[in-house]
Amino acid sequence: MSSKSRGLTDVQLLAVCHIIGFIIVSVFIAIAHKVASTYPSLTVRLLFPANMSPWEQGKLLVVPLSLFFFIEYFIVGKKFKNFIPVHFLVAFAIPVFLVLIYSLYSAAFGSLSNDGPQIVFSFTLLLAALLSSVMLVTAETNFNKFALLFIILYFLLNIAYIVFLFMPPKAAVFYDAVNKLYGPAFK
Repeated sequence: MSSKSRGLTDVQLLAVCHIIGFIIVSVFIAIAHKVASTYPSLTVRLLFPANMSPWEQGKLLVVPLSLFFFIEYFIVGKKFKNFIPVHFLVAFAIPVFLVLIYSLYSAAFGSLSNDGPQIVFSFTLLLAALLSSVMLVTAETNFNKFALLFIILYFLLNIAYIVFLFMPPKAAVFYDAVNKLYGPAFK
C-alpha cells in the first residue's frame, strides 16, 4: 500500500518518519549510556560513548542516526533525489555541531547543568530532522554530485572516533569532566 492510498503525501510521510526517528534515536541514546557503562568491551566502546566527553557524546548521534537513515531510505528515501547525500551530510554535520555546541557552552558558561546534555541532544536531533527535511523538500540543487564527498567526510569522522578513542588529544573537547579523564572511562 503506497503512502498516496493512505492519504499521506511524500512530505507528510517524511515528517512522520522524522518524528518517529526522533523518538527512536532518543530511546537508543538512553539505552546506549547504560550499555556503555555495563558492558565496556572493545566493540561497545567503538559504537557507544566510552566516556562523558563532548567528543564521545557526538558518537551517540552517529550510530543511531546512521541506522535510522538506513531504515528511512526504504520507507521514503527513494522518493527524494537527494536523500543519500543529504543524509550522509547530516550524519556527519550533526555530531560535529553537537561537539561545537558543548564546547562553546562550556567555554562561555562552564559545565552543563544536569539537564543540559539532554537539552542539547534534543535540540541537535530536532535540528537534524529540520535540516534534512528542508534540504530534501526545498533543494533545487542536485546534491548527488557531492555524494562522494559527504560519504568520505562521514567515514573520516568515524575513523576519527576510533583513533581519538584510544589516543585522545589533551583538549577540552576530549576531556570527561564527570570521570576526570581522557580516554575510556568504563573499564
